[in-house]
Amino acid sequence: MSNTEKSAILFSNQAKTTFILDIPQSIKQAQSLSPHQKKTQRSPPLSISARQEFKNTHKCLLSTAPLTEPYPTSTEPKSESARAKVLARIPESERVYHEGILPVVNDALECIKDEFGEQQEWCLARYCADENRVSAEDLKREDDDCASVSKRRRLYSAKEPSEYSGKNPDYPHPGSTGLPENSRSWSNEFDQPPVILSSTSENNFQMICEMNGIVKNPSFETARLSISNHEIKLNEVSSSSRYIIPPRSNFILCTLPLSSQSHDNNAFSFESTTTSTRNNEQQPIPGLSKDQKFNLILFDPPWPNKSVRRSKHYQTHPYAEMEFLTQQLTRILQIHAQPPTPDANPNNPPKKPTIAAIWITNAEKARRAAYNTLNKSGFRVIEEWIWVKVTNKGIPITPINGLWRKPYEILIIGQRGGFNADDFAAMNMNVHRSSISGSYSESDFHSNPSREKQIIRRVIAAVPDIHSRKPNLRDLFEDVFFSECDGDDDDGSYVAMEVFARNLTAGWWGCGNEVMKFNDEGCWVDSDLI
Repeated sequence: MSNTEKSAILFSNQAKTTFILDIPQSIKQAQSLSPHQKKTQRSPPLSISARQEFKNTHKCLLSTAPLTEPYPTSTEPKSESARAKVLARIPESERVYHEGILPVVNDALECIKDEFGEQQEWCLARYCADENRVSAEDLKREDDDCASVSKRRRLYSAKEPSEYSGKNPDYPHPGSTGLPENSRSWSNEFDQPPVILSSTSENNFQMICEMNGIVKNPSFETARLSISNHEIKLNEVSSSSRYIIPPRSNFILCTLPLSSQSHDNNAFSFESTTTSTRNNEQQPIPGLSKDQKFNLILFDPPWPNKSVRRSKHYQTHPYAEMEFLTQQLTRILQIHAQPPTPDANPNNPPKKPTIAAIWITNAEKARRAAYNTLNKSGFRVIEEWIWVKVTNKGIPITPINGLWRKPYEILIIGQRGGFNADDFAAMNMNVHRSSISGSYSESDFHSNPSREKQIIRRVIAAVPDIHSRKPNLRDLFEDVFFSECDGDDDDGSYVAMEVFARNLTAGWWGCGNEVMKFNDEGCWVDSDLI
């Protein structure tokens, strides 16, 4: 990353509980090793080439224009009596939970206005597709694949008016699941050596099946990958399948077995043979050895969501499969999360903790599933990060106290270990009791009521971008949880994996059937915007 490049973190208060984060810039910076990673990953200093490291000084991630006005609130109850009727149908535990979120968000936004200022933009300038090529039908479709973006680009200046104001920020052009439909021919075997990419020449593949299993870029420089027989044409725009693979990144391009049967005929399937089914039972992530452990596992699960399923942005799972989805997330943590050291002291946090983080929707079932997943895997909830979606002037895109649509998403963060056996047994009993009664409260998922007060809530204000594109939080994770990890021990830096990833992150692992989605070269444009 260039020394002159703007940081994705536009604001942070002194306590590091309130931030403004620019989403496209956070993903851009994640394509290079962070200063922390350069320090802790043992390598000759000269091996990290400022010239070759993604060459990202002159590249920008294509985005949607920032919202300048909140969305219309036509779906909210029009009267107090109507609002009261809706509230009466919401479980008390949910009302209490979101009522607890409100003051945290309000205080954070006030903090930003006081310390950051009300006149500044809450995002950096963005590169967007040529607005003249965007049709009304494209906007209705709300698809978001970057491969078909027009080669004509324009720079969005945060000070110029936008015709997208108040509209859905999804990228308005034909979409896919990260790879063309006709590319979905796979072998069922994953038990093979990893594919090692070269950073000195382009890595050409004739078929996607050549990348079955683990693919690694062990270099401290960016690698390029191309699939020669997968050229697609959408709206008369040709885009070859060429991808940018960040340094020290590893990935598995696969569909995780998250349902008892396939719900999407177009999805990659590894359950079609006895061999693959047996392997999936042993490996919740196809091809990943049970011996591979991580200090950080980040999930963005395909929670059931009716509106998302209708818009066909990406595969989600019906509520009937929620239990199976939870089981699979639990298995991933049980198998691949780094176990705590036997002599771990709850009062003396380790330099390299074991962290699990799960993005959830605002549905009670998703939050319950996330808590259950962490609890069953030996984690306790320690933090909640609230991503508040705002306009370019810091106004929430919908009312914070809205009933039908809330302007935030929450990342539930747990840490393995750090409590004694009695506390863990009490937590299990609380969860079991609530599962029988069908009524959950947040305190059920902590070892005792005092634990609930110890949860740290951080607020990340960010202007939304393309649908399904979340802020890349690598730098925040490092600052909050791994700043004491100095790399002087035999293990070097922390090891992280993003599950259901939609882009690769330098120094991390990633897996999912869209793991290279935003690493497609069609999602990037050369520019002098830094």
